[in-house]
Amino acid sequence: MKLTRSLAAAATAALAFSLTACGGDDGASAPDSASVEDFCDAYTSYIEDLLDDIDMSDPSAIETPSAEEAVDGIKEWADELAETGTPEDMPDEARQGFEDFIDGAQEITADDLEDPSNLEALEEEFGGDPEAAQALTEYTNENCGNPMEDMMGEMMEEMPDMPEMPSDLPSDLELPSDFPSELLTEVPTE
Repeated sequence: MKLTRSLAAAATAALAFSLTACGGDDGASAPDSASVEDFCDAYTSYIEDLLDDIDMSDPSAIETPSAEEAVDGIKEWADELAETGTPEDMPDEARQGFEDFIDGAQEITADDLEDPSNLEALEEEFGGDPEAAQALTEYTNENCGNPMEDMMGEMMEEMPDMPEMPSDLPSDLELPSDFPSELLTEVPTE
């Protein structure tokens, strides 16, 4: 469960950052001639890369990526997106959200992922247009699907089956009259 939360947090941070980030000028130079399929492949590649080597049948063997690894992944993802570019028919506002993400990804650091207040400060400093970010999200969800839903769905499919609970469990459990009542209130926390 720790990995699931960590992966979801890293992916969510990347996607959330993409909704508000803005910075340099690399995004504007990205081509606008990609096919929808090529764009979507590049857009969903970050989540797919997170899932590549995960065997959910043995969660104890899974290692959580470090913040540095997550940032490297975000920057590589932004580079791949910038190289691929966007489809020509992407709405202008969604294209602006795309450019804002590409530019802002260059500014993110491991500290930003380790401390959410750092990410909030970065968003304030390099805040992109929230409407453009929303337009990009709507475009990608409509054309590429929702990568977070896909990621969680795949992870759930790979999880080992849980044993069924017996249906004949008693619904009213009566404790013996000599059962020490202090045991009911002194529940260990760790």
